Amino acid sequence: MPGYIKLKSRSHLPLCRKGDVTSEVHPISRTSTRRLLSCLCFSILLLIALSTLRFPAYAGASDLTVDSIWVERASAPGVPVAGTDLALNESFNIVASIKNLGQEAANGYYLDVYYDNDYGRGGPDNIAAGEVQEWYVGPLTATAGTHITQWVVDPDSLIAELDESNNQKALTFTIGGETSTTTTTTTTTSVPVTTNSTSTTTSSNSTTVSTTQTTTTTTTNLTTGSTYSYTTNSTATSTSSSTQSTSDPKIWLASSTESTGAPTTTTSSSTSSSTSQTTPATLALTPVSGSVGAVISVSGSNYQGTSCVLTSAPSGLFASQTCSIVAGTLTGSFTVDLAAPAGDYTLAVQTDAGSIDSATSNFSVIPTYTVTFYTVPSSAVVTVDGTSKTDGTTGTYLSGARIRVVAGPLAGYSFANWEANGVSVDSAWSADTYMTVSVLESSLHS
Repeated sequence: MPGYIKLKSRSHLPLCRKGDVTSEVHPISRTSTRRLLSCLCFSILLLIALSTLRFPAYAGASDLTVDSIWVERASAPGVPVAGTDLALNESFNIVASIKNLGQEAANGYYLDVYYDNDYGRGGPDNIAAGEVQEWYVGPLTATAGTHITQWVVDPDSLIAELDESNNQKALTFTIGGETSTTTTTTTTTSVPVTTNSTSTTTSSNSTTVSTTQTTTTTTTNLTTGSTYSYTTNSTATSTSSSTQSTSDPKIWLASSTESTGAPTTTTSSSTSSSTSQTTPATLALTPVSGSVGAVISVSGSNYQGTSCVLTSAPSGLFASQTCSIVAGTLTGSFTVDLAAPAGDYTLAVQTDAGSIDSATSNFSVIPTYTVTFYTVPSSAVVTVDGTSKTDGTTGTYLSGARIRVVAGPLAGYSFANWEANGVSVDSAWSADTYMTVSVLESSLHS
């Protein structure tokens, strides 16, 4: 059996895997005492607004990925099915396989899962090199409509990986459909045939045929105020009556420009019903999370409108956006505003077709951290991931980012050590090492 995830309403939710071992995560803090060194000393000070410090574990050759996602009946685990195969109110599971493509084990990883408006987290757990693990959410109850599930392994980037771009995957599936029964009432009045040829007809009687068509409309699971297309197959039954008249014979002339004589009124009666399958619009984001300034791709299908605009709740997510619909397919993008607060957002699409094009998706803004670099003496230079930093300058980095720092040579001086406040360094005594950022504001001294 795969690991189990229990979903609730966008909150802290339990998520586990079969055979997993519960472990405690202890916060790690570092207290550094600034040493007054000789003129041969470099220092870097990291100013941090938060008092706690968390140090992720790294496996330099690990590579976690969400390998695949599928749906299965709760009564038949291990057998993938399409969403359309599920009956309404049937119990089902969503399953995902997590794989370590790297050459080293990844220890203490977490797994986040989103299903429509629900969220869950699992871990910490360990996965060996080349190992595949299965996690699942369920049993869930099948409800009609289009659903989106998104899985993110190592969501906080706590594991150092060979490739950080393959940590998430999404699956969209549809359960059930909508049924409509449509009715039309029609009364038709016709006159003698009009053609492009000329002929004469002599008649001594008049004919009256009455037809009434009545249809009853029943609509199920359709959106109020929306228009749906359908195909009608009907069987019509008509009743006609003829009455002989004693009036003088008349000559009717049928031509391309004129029609005269006694009109014939035809009324037909029939009842017809049809079933139309409507597919709700979808909305997908790539990726489903990012930092300020990131550019996010937007896509979707089954749209009835021709123009669109993106909205977010809460507002303030977009610095700019594009959105277009061609033949029912939506494409676009947006840039995360530099002032957007970190947290979760719900994106929606508005089109000129109204509520029939309703679709939403979730996005998370990842916090970025500010690091201030200091050197002693102030003329010294520190190289940070290839960029030179002088005394008092800053840099902005993602949570959990692993940054290379190199103390540059300075005539008459030699490197002594690093002192970290709010970040960790691999080696305080090496001029060429790595630091890990995990708090909003940090500083470093030597």
